[in-house]
This record gives sequence, C-alpha cells and structure tokens, in this order.
Amino acid sequence: MRLQIMIWICLAGIGTSYSSDSVKLDSLNLIKRLREYRAPLNRFTDGFYTNPAVKYHQRKLSLTEMNLNLEQNKQDRYVLQEGKGFKQAAFEANAFLKNEGKDALWGTAAYQNGKRLGQNWSENADYKTIYPYVMADTVGGDLSAETYRFSGGYALKLNHTILGISAAYRALMEYRNVDPRPKNTSSDLEIKLGASRSLNNRYELAIAGSFRKYSQESNLKFFSETGAPIVYHMAGLGVDHKLFAGNRRNAFYDGKGYGFELQFLPKDKTGFFSSLSYQQFSFSKVITDPVIIPLAEVNSNGLKADLGYLIRSKDRYYGWKASAFLTKRDGIESKFDNKGQNNYVRISSNQNYQDEQKDFRLTAVYGVQKESKLSWDLSADIGFSDEESQYLEPARSLQFSALSGGIQAELSKMLGKSLFRIGAGGRSAKNTKGQRSWPGMDAASSVYQMLETNYAYYTAGYQQLKLNAGWDYQLKNNMGLSLKSNWIHTSFDTAHQGNQFLLSAGITF
Repeated sequence: MRLQIMIWICLAGIGTSYSSDSVKLDSLNLIKRLREYRAPLNRFTDGFYTNPAVKYHQRKLSLTEMNLNLEQNKQDRYVLQEGKGFKQAAFEANAFLKNEGKDALWGTAAYQNGKRLGQNWSENADYKTIYPYVMADTVGGDLSAETYRFSGGYALKLNHTILGISAAYRALMEYRNVDPRPKNTSSDLEIKLGASRSLNNRYELAIAGSFRKYSQESNLKFFSETGAPIVYHMAGLGVDHKLFAGNRRNAFYDGKGYGFELQFLPKDKTGFFSSLSYQQFSFSKVITDPVIIPLAEVNSNGLKADLGYLIRSKDRYYGWKASAFLTKRDGIESKFDNKGQNNYVRISSNQNYQDEQKDFRLTAVYGVQKESKLSWDLSADIGFSDEESQYLEPARSLQFSALSGGIQAELSKMLGKSLFRIGAGGRSAKNTKGQRSWPGMDAASSVYQMLETNYAYYTAGYQQLKLNAGWDYQLKNNMGLSLKSNWIHTSFDTAHQGNQFLLSAGITF
C-alpha cells in the first residue's frame, strides 16, 4: 500500500507539471532533449550543481523519466560490516522542468526492495553513517531491505538573482526472518536553501546552507530455544564495551548536521568552475533496553573543494578538474560504574576513537558532440586516497593508502527516432601503504579474524572493466522508450572477484 501511494503521488505530481509545460515539450524533439541528459559531459559538471539556486543552470531543457531497475552487486572481498553486496528491484521517477528566464522545478521518487548479502559484525543499517558504534554478533547473514526516497526542489529567477530550495528524504527498513533477527528503521532528512547572484554576462556567485536530521532505531531478537550468540556494542578496531556485552539488544541513534557551500560558476558551462563545501554531522548512540544508557557520541567534519576549467566550441569540448576531500571523525565514549540492578553511573567521557580520510583527484575530459553524426567522449582520472584510524585504549591503529586511476570512453549516435550509446572503461588501484597494529589479541579469535579480513580488503589492489549500453526510442505523442545496462567486473590482486550489473527499462517524456 505504501508503494502504491508513493507511485500515485509521483505520477500526479509529474502529470501536473507535464501538462503545465506541455506546450514547450511538444515543440521540442524528445531525442534532442535526451541528447542533453545522456551526454557524458554531465559526469564532469554535475558535481558543481548541488546548490538548489545554481541547479537552474544545470539543464537547458525539460525531461521526465520513469524506470524499473534490476541491480546486483556481489564480490568475495569486502568489508564484513557492509556485506558482500546486494540485489534489488527498484522503481524510480525523475523530473526536471525548466521555464527559461523564470524558474525550474525538479523532483525524484524511488522505491527499492531487495537484500543486502552476507552482512556480518553489524546488525545495524547505514554502517557508513554510524560506524564504528554498531551492535554486532558473529552470525550475521543476509538482510531484507526496503528503501523509500523522495527529493525535490525549486529555483526562482528574479532578474540577476536566483533563489532556490530543496529537500531530500530517505526512509529505510531492514530485517531478517531467521536468528539473529534485527529490525532497523532509519530516516534521513536534508533541507537546503541557496541563492546565486549574477556577476556579469558569464559568471555567477552562489551560496547555500543545509540542515540534516538522522535517526535509527535498532531492535534485535532471537527465537531459537538452543541459545543466542553474544551481542557486542562495538567501539572501533575490534574494541567493544565489555560492560554491556551479552543481551543488550536495542539501540537508538540520533543525529543532526549542517553544511555550507560556495560556488563560482559559468552560466553556459564554459570557463572556470569552483566549489567549496563544509559538512558537519554528529550523532549519539544510546542503549534502550532495559534502561537508557548514553554510550557514545560522534562528531564528523568534512571539507570538499573542486576547481575546473571547461572549453566548449560548436561541437567540441575539453577540460580538467581537480578535487580534494578531507574528513575527520571523532568518537567520544562514556565509562560507567555498575552499581547493580541495572544502575549504571557515568563516571567519565573520553575521546577514544579517531578516523581521518583524504582523497585527491585530477580528471580530464575531451569530446565531440554533433547533433546527427557520431559523437564521442573520452575521460580519465588519477588520484590518491588515504585513511588512518586510531583507538587510544587499548592502543590500536590502521592506515592504508592507494593510487588509483581510470579511463572511460563512450560513443553515441542519433539515427532516426533512436539514440544509441555504448561505452567501455577501466580502472586500477594500487596499494601504497598498509599498516595495522592490534597487539595482544588472540589470533584465533573471531574479532581478530574480522580485523584481518577487513584489512585485506582495504589494502588489496584491483582492476576493473566497465561496459555500458543504452537505447532511447521516440514513440508517438513525444513519449519515448528507454533501455540501458551496465556491467562492472572487478579482479582483486588476491584472486578475489566481483561483478555488478544493472538492467533498466522505462519511459521518457
């Protein structure tokens, strides 16, 4: 029932917008509009348009898409807490409606239903959001998952100023019908306000601010009459809160954050691009059974900077982009004195966990895009990434670095009422540093094996082969049929492998 309501709301909103903009859409060839949206150059420029005010300039034409997707991602070298992959079916609708000189309206609605495969040492959802403070056991297994996503925004042009607002909401439910039986429900809401001001005929300056609210409720049950494994409340790098190990099976995560963005962009996507953003996010974890126990808090700060330059002529373009991303996460943990009968007194709070990540990348692109002839695009990137985690007491540490690079080529051709696309690419990563220290641990213990398995993934080099193909066909009444597929094969240096594929079918108008 919830899915049906979501689809009808989506269809009603898109239908209303479509009817109000139908005169403009009917006057434009659908394949020409798809040409703009399918252009590989969008991968190069779209990252600069996160501000809802500058999103007005992201596309020149309007388009609505509705797709059904089948996805699977499975590999045998992975982080145990994230699982070996997933498989899912999804429905997704996207609309971007542009009224040149006045405003722009956009929105997305999506529903995903599938399974996360082989997740272990975490019975929570959203591991990358709440790590390292997860509930864990040594059993794990596949998790069924349902996800709802809604997002949208509006940008209004007032002479030389554009005002924008956007919101994005995600609701997730994960569960397992065999022991251990977690039930995780999480919600994530972000609201963003932005404004841009024209500096001259070519460039504009934009700012934006955002607010985020996150929560997750996790309940774990066991129905087996033969017993249940120990439930751990992890604290990073294999450490757990031993005072609460056993049968504390309910936890709640409450988070909030804010962010700022600054952009300097060309109005016609020709010239210099620059973007600087800061994101702050913090959350607390409390055990909720049988009494409220505030276990840990996390403070995360991230900084991202992008600078690029793009030259576009009548049918050619080339450019470069440099990106840097830095983030730091601190974990503050409480210590308690057990007075008995579920009477715990907090005696101190200390910063015990720290994680720092860095990523620097340089990208180049060159392409030819012609209306009716063969068009092509070639892009390449090279980068360096580094991550370092530390736990103070007991003293443990992990650090790994890698150099990575990739290349992607794509051909496209308009032929009658069809637009054909094919692409191929490759990526390679080579570990440059790998160090870990967790002294005094029993090498036969399950915790030690978990740490070593994750370390093997973090320090493994890999090679990837990517293939993609797409076909769009214009039907009557300016509607169209869309088909696409992607396939990625990963070969790790340790002889492990992974495969990821996507099959999608939909309509456009």
